[in-house]
Amino acid sequence: MNLDVMLIDACNLRCPMCQHVKNTTGKFMSLEQISSILDQMVNLDTVIGKRFDTIRLDGNREALLYPHLEEVMSIAKSKGIGTLLITNGVLLDKEKASMLVRHGLKHIIISVTGITTDVYRQFQGANTKNPTEQLDKVKENVEHLVQFRDSAKSRMKVDISYILTEHSVVDANSAVFYWKDKGCDEIKFNVNTMDAVYARECKTDDFYYHPGSKCISSAGVAVNGDVYPCCQPPGEYMSIGNCFETTLSDIFSSKAYYDLVSALATLDPKNMPQGCRTCPVICSKNPTRKSTPPIIDRGF
Repeated sequence: MNLDVMLIDACNLRCPMCQHVKNTTGKFMSLEQISSILDQMVNLDTVIGKRFDTIRLDGNREALLYPHLEEVMSIAKSKGIGTLLITNGVLLDKEKASMLVRHGLKHIIISVTGITTDVYRQFQGANTKNPTEQLDKVKENVEHLVQFRDSAKSRMKVDISYILTEHSVVDANSAVFYWKDKGCDEIKFNVNTMDAVYARECKTDDFYYHPGSKCISSAGVAVNGDVYPCCQPPGEYMSIGNCFETTLSDIFSSKAYYDLVSALATLDPKNMPQGCRTCPVICSKNPTRKSTPPIIDRGF
């Protein structure tokens, strides 16, 4: 299971599909606070009989902005905790790429939609002065990261996350071949992020729900210590406790967590919290998508 930790409530981009873009505070966890979370993760069992063995360092924000990232990576490595990081790639310069490889990052996902400026400027390149320059920087940063990984003979997995919509599909095929040629391992096509945006904006009940194992295979910790039951953005509004006030062990053995898992198991949206009903993982406007995963992985 993954524990998604919001090291810092800040981002360097203003992506139109992100619901946090107007609400970031700039606050960040102290090194002591994140160290305590890592200590608690060791041998932590949940009420569903699984333990957290990987920490995802992003919290749906930009982890590369966190001032103590190298120290966190070092502590996690010393405790045998795997590390996963999701980034938009803009700040992934040579120094940071080298550091991530050196400290044994297990998996990195770079969010970049579009291989041309025309597409990119509608997603991660929106609200920036020069989307062409930014996209070129991301491409260069990913190339350097792959070079560092290969030189160090690291087993780090480098993936690209690509939001697939009617506006981005024009670049999708080219993106597959481009990133394969650059040495990336996989491109993840997120096919329903915009469904969730539509659900939030329209507050419609005309959606289909299909919770799966992913809903209970991860959890998150906000910058203020609030623990939420999944790593998707809506989960942040469903706190089941605070790990700065009590222990993670108590939280994941609590009735609140058990009740949530039970509600998801019913497959009935009336039993689900509002956040679940607007989640990109389990809601869709397309009833046939019940058998289709929200993420389509294209391995190379």
